[in-house]
This record gives sequence, C-alpha cells and structure tokens, in this order.
Amino acid sequence: MQDVQERLVELLRLPDGADAFAVLRRRHLERWAQPVVLRWEVHGQEEMLIHPLHRAKIRPDRGSMALIYTWPGRGSRVVARGHVGSMRARLAEIIRVGGPHGGAQVEDLEDCPERVSRIILTSWEGPAASDSAWTAWFGAGYEARVRPIAGQHCLVVVSPRGSFILQHFGLHLGMASAARFYQGNDDVFADDFHSSSQPFHVRVRGVPHRLEHVPIPGLVGYARTEVGEVYLCLLGVNDTALVLVDGQGTRCLVREAPTMLDGWELCTNEGRKLPATVPDCFDSDAVAAALSHMTSLPAPILAHLIALVRAAVVDNGTREVRRFIWSVAALLEQGQRENMLSDGEELWRRVTAISGTRELPSDRTQRDALRWILENSPILVQTREGRRVRWRVLFDLMSTPTQEFLSAIADSTARLVRAAKAVAREGKPVKRPARSSSAGSGGA
Repeated sequence: MQDVQERLVELLRLPDGADAFAVLRRRHLERWAQPVVLRWEVHGQEEMLIHPLHRAKIRPDRGSMALIYTWPGRGSRVVARGHVGSMRARLAEIIRVGGPHGGAQVEDLEDCPERVSRIILTSWEGPAASDSAWTAWFGAGYEARVRPIAGQHCLVVVSPRGSFILQHFGLHLGMASAARFYQGNDDVFADDFHSSSQPFHVRVRGVPHRLEHVPIPGLVGYARTEVGEVYLCLLGVNDTALVLVDGQGTRCLVREAPTMLDGWELCTNEGRKLPATVPDCFDSDAVAAALSHMTSLPAPILAHLIALVRAAVVDNGTREVRRFIWSVAALLEQGQRENMLSDGEELWRRVTAISGTRELPSDRTQRDALRWILENSPILVQTREGRRVRWRVLFDLMSTPTQEFLSAIADSTARLVRAAKAVAREGKPVKRPARSSSAGSGGA
C-alpha cells in the first residue's frame, strides 16, 4: 500500500507523507453524497425539471412515461421508465451519485440497423472538468473517454449504466481510433455491456461485481460489495491497483496492469456454496419445492420460476427446462447479478457447471428447452449476430426488476397458471421424468 500512496501523492500533488488514498476516497464519497433538491413544473402530461445544472423532463413515450435527461447542445437519452413518482426519485438518485453515466443517445437502431458495427467516432469534446478527458458518444449513450495519464493517455469506454472497459493505453490520436474496436465488440444499442465484452469487474466467491466508472484523477472505478468497498486506482500507463476498504482497514490487494486485475477474486480462500435445497430429482414437484426454500429472490420472480417448472411437464425437453430454471435460481441465490450471453451450448455449460450439475443434454434438447423458456418467459432473450444465434439470461432484471419487467413477469405467470389449470381440467396425461440417481446427473 505504501507504493500506491507514494504514487497517488505525485498524481494529486499532495505534500510528502500525506494520506493520499484517504484524500482520494473522501473526494469520491463527497461526489456520491451530493445534496439534491429537485423542483418540477407540470405542463399538461409533461413535467419539467427546474434546476440550474441539470435538464430533464417526464413525458409519455411509447405507451409509458419516460424520464428524458438532456445535455444542452449535445442531445438527450431516456434514462428510466415507469410511473412519475419512481422517476422523480430515480433522477434524484442519479444526480446524487454524480450521474448520469455515459451521454446522449446518438443514433437509433431502427434508423440504421446495418450500421451497428460501423459507427465512426468523429465528434470529440473536452477536456472534461472532472478528469481532463476528451469524450465522444455513440449508440444508446455509450461514452468513449480519452483520459491523460503519466504523459500518455488511456481509453475508457463507459456504458449508460456506468460499467466500463479499460484495456488500452497510448497516444491521444491512437486512443481515438481504438475506440471503434471496442464498440465493435458489443451491441451499442443495449443499455450495458454484454459479459462477452469483459467490462471491468471483481468477483466475490465467484460472483462477478462490475465496478462503476469514476472520473476522478487517481481513480477510475468503484464497487461496494459484501466484503467491503473496492477502488480501482489509475496510477500510470498499464499501472493500476485494487484497494479494498473493509473492517480490517485499507489495503492494496494487487498492483498490476488492468487486464491482469479484471475478474480478481476478493475471497481467495472461500469457495462457492450451492444452496442447501438441491432437488434429489428434477421433476416438477421436487424443483418447485427446492425453489420455494430460496430466500434472496424477489417474490414475483420466485413465483414466476415456480410457475415455469410447474408448467414444464408436457413438451419435449421440459425436464431440462426444469434443470435450467433451477440452475438460474441457484445462481441468483448465490448473488449472480450479471447477465449471461452465449450461444446455446456455451450457455448451458456455464449455467449448469456453475450450479453443480455435470452433464449437458443433447444439442436438440438444449434448443427445445431454450425455445420453450423463450416462448413462456421474459427472463431469456434471443439475439442474432449474422447467422449466429445467441441467448441472454437477464440476471440483472431478475435481481433488481424494473416496473416493466415485473409487468411482463406477471403476465407470463398468469398465462402459465391458466394453462396449467386448463391441462388439469382436461385431464391430459402428464409426462413424468424418471428419477435420476443424483442431482447432478443429466440426460433423459
């Protein structure tokens, strides 16, 4: 920690012997605790924010109410949807912690679907007052920041949700041209990076926690986890440090290049634990009973997952549906909050391996199960990249559901319950799977 302190003293131009990290942390926490008083004026169906520094309005948009934040002279972006009261509170929270992250929505996917991977960044502005970075916006509000450090520059690409990619250092013009490479890795019209783009994160017992971008000299990322506060200090070219503040004090965990620190495990001596309610077989009753003992899932999400396994009893591949649903719930119970995006086989491998099941079903069974879930639940989304089909499990919305997601969940749950009752009334035979010898066995 001493070498980190000495380097921060140089960066922040503090007196020799000063507790530079304490100064840095105080600046960050002050930024996170800004007093916010918002006044709104009502104009018919719209509400306008009256504030000397921020511009925003709430208005009807596409069948719901939208909170639209405006950067004067540069554009605007929808930052939230829902009812008016929740959006007022949401904007106050965004401003309180120094947001919003990213920038304005630059282009609409409906206007340029063929140009998603060919957006050229040419409109740079700066330097920013916070960290002297030059910035450019693209897609749904992503921000490329070319930030000076130690006589060179680094490229930080920030999503509208605040997660970021930090991998590239070099000359200013080189950073500006490199931004296109990182945006090409992702769907720039989603509101956050896909996990495949490797946004910077740490792990707590295997569960990823993305750091939030912080534009302060000496600091580039922050996350509050169950083991303490995590700070990513930017010290030089390919020189970063992970600092943990917990009940034992402040200590530097590791100082290395950012690519070496990405995904760092904070609890190196602790393994992941499976929920105690692993079903002894994967029929609908056993899985529903196991799900009912999970305590950390939001009640509407838990009810929906139980309805799914109750309904998954007739069609082909539905035993693997129940296995997959239990695996997803197990990950949520353990703290998984980051979406998973992969093709079918890789998604099955990641979900079932991390949840303790061992064997993969056949390719056809995998496809049947995923399609069944897609048709009956909003927790899974299918995307296409050319001819490649990919699947995304929405762990973020299941752990912290929005009002729109809860509405979709409620509709799906109601349909599943009605369908189950109709099957019961008609007396259709139900296919029961043979009991497996262990919870981890696979195949039909």
